[in-house]
Amino acid sequence: MVIQKSGKRVFFNWVIRIILLAAGLVTLLPFLYVVALSLLSEQEFTSRGLVIPSRPTLDNYVMFLKWGTKIKDAYGATFFITIAGTAIALFATALLAYGIARQDLPGRKLINNLLVFTMFFGGGMIPTYMVIKSLGLLNTYWAIILPGALSVWNTMLMRTFFKQLPVELEESAVLDGASDFCIAFKIMFPLSKAAFATIGLFYAVGYWNEWYSALLYLNDAKMYPLQMALRDIITTNAAALDATKMASGIMQNRMPPSAVVKMTAIIFSVGPILLVYPFVQKYFVQGVMVGSLKG
Repeated sequence: MVIQKSGKRVFFNWVIRIILLAAGLVTLLPFLYVVALSLLSEQEFTSRGLVIPSRPTLDNYVMFLKWGTKIKDAYGATFFITIAGTAIALFATALLAYGIARQDLPGRKLINNLLVFTMFFGGGMIPTYMVIKSLGLLNTYWAIILPGALSVWNTMLMRTFFKQLPVELEESAVLDGASDFCIAFKIMFPLSKAAFATIGLFYAVGYWNEWYSALLYLNDAKMYPLQMALRDIITTNAAALDATKMASGIMQNRMPPSAVVKMTAIIFSVGPILLVYPFVQKYFVQGVMVGSLKG
């Protein structure tokens, strides 16, 4: 009987593994397809269309690198926005989350209700633009960083994590004469690496993909982050290809080579941020589970 149950469990585990493997392939294959198309040469595209390349080439990447200064400045701007924005956002989120996680905070329920209220109601684009302008932040990177420096959703996740930590740690520190800031920075925050890694990844991905705020608040094209720069390159390339098609009389129903350029732009866009995930994966899973199971 024991052997039968063990056999069923082994069979069930293999079924779960196969399902997870299939799900992983479903999510991975589109990305591999994008990588393959970014390695497609112009000659092979002309002869075979949008297919997996038989002779991969880096010509599309070399073409992007021809915009050397533009790509370099865009990467520099995006790295600054991502690193500075994530650091500021984590600092602000951690302080607020730790404050509202404490039961002895005066007006804690009111603060929580006000925070939740902002999740459903906002000032809108025009009032936000007027605030940014009145603060003198137009055409600066701070116009992109500061408005998104505090997410209520991320604050609630981090608050939930802080509430899971033993209260006895704070009580012992108070008996030893530790201040609130000492307790937060020397005890609670170091024990919350999973929460910081999870929330930090959320903020980093958001800042890395930011383009709408740059479109609204940046007037100088030299200050554009990566997403905006890639959009300009794709638009310029597509316009040139359309002009070539009209001049040469190529059929309009064929997929333009700009599709390959877009795939290359995707790799330039998501490549660096993907490299961050393996370093925070072990903390990421733990942090998400704590925030999702206990509220």
